Amino acid sequence: MKATYKRFTTNPNLNINFFEKIDSEEKAYILGMFYADGNIAPYINKYGVVKSYKIRLRLAIKDEQIVRDISKLMLGYDAVIIRPRKEKNWQSIASFQIGNKKLGYDLIKLGCVPNKSAVLRMPTFEQVPKEYYRHFVRGFFDGDGHAGAGKNAGANFTSNKFFCEQLRDFLLQEVGIQFSEFRERKNGYGSIYLSGKDNTYKLYKYIYDDCQIAMARKQQQLKDAILYTSRKEEKFTLQLVEKYKF
Repeated sequence: MKATYKRFTTNPNLNINFFEKIDSEEKAYILGMFYADGNIAPYINKYGVVKSYKIRLRLAIKDEQIVRDISKLMLGYDAVIIRPRKEKNWQSIASFQIGNKKLGYDLIKLGCVPNKSAVLRMPTFEQVPKEYYRHFVRGFFDGDGHAGAGKNAGANFTSNKFFCEQLRDFLLQEVGIQFSEFRERKNGYGSIYLSGKDNTYKLYKYIYDDCQIAMARKQQQLKDAILYTSRKEEKFTLQLVEKYKF
């Protein structure tokens, strides 16, 4: 089936080799974000030949800034378009898209494939070197993770069962973070959850400590979850805030 494709005039500042090799914090983070919320679709001509790829990132308007940051890193300028909400209860969308065969091909080599939701797998250390892996995880969390205070304070990651279990096992082995078993919602898609101040704090330190690029809203959510669980489990004092300083 031929994919829908809108022609995009490539800006001369576009780095078509951006995903050729993951060798920086920014590239690893953006790959994680594309794993979560990116979209890649082939443009196939009438002879069945892939001529290019449409690469798109879309987030709710409340996360507009990180979309703009990523656009500038990849394209060299702010190419974000704001699309107004279509329904009363929907949010407006901040997005940008790129048409480029090389970028699409490299994303696919890195595991970010078309129609990825059900088949997504954690990247290998050949795809994302271990020194940059936490930045990849942060990008994925900022896209498809959640944290919050309240009755169910803690954090979670959402994806297909295989990906979530791979991520859960990796974070347990590398950081000592304990997640729940995978909880399916529908058709093999669901979440893994963590709770408790120590687990939540370990996750925060692992993904956000000394980072150069992040989604401010998700970072604040995780801070709030740490302080909320700390109030529940320990006497809340100024010393406690200092203990879990950010």
